[in-house]
Amino acid sequence: MVKPAATRISHYIQKYSPAITKTRFTDLEVAAKANFATKTNDLVAMEEAVLTVLNTEDTPPPDRPKHYNFAREIWRTIDRGVADPALSSFANDVAYPKWLAHGCDGPTLVAIALNVFSIVVTP
Repeated sequence: MVKPAATRISHYIQKYSPAITKTRFTDLEVAAKANFATKTNDLVAMEEAVLTVLNTEDTPPPDRPKHYNFAREIWRTIDRGVADPALSSFANDVAYPKWLAHGCDGPTLVAIALNVFSIVVTP
């Protein structure tokens, strides 16, 4: 059945009414803020664990940002829902060689993967 133009217009007006739009965005804003708070707390906890590994391995301060980026890449992959065995494969075949080529220390990358994420990376 074909909808009459008046029905379509009234649905359009209701759909984009400022009051309805504001309600929808308010609900989304609350959820977005809660999600951001959760993700930020998880990220900070992961970075603190990486800092512990970097301090243990005596990594020089100029080299630390690259090691943090290695950990963040694995963290983002986990956050997207990737789990073992795909996660171990990603860490071994993609992330480790990539950050090793960027000049990161191999044993430090292995320690980060094992101690922070419980992933066994084989050099």
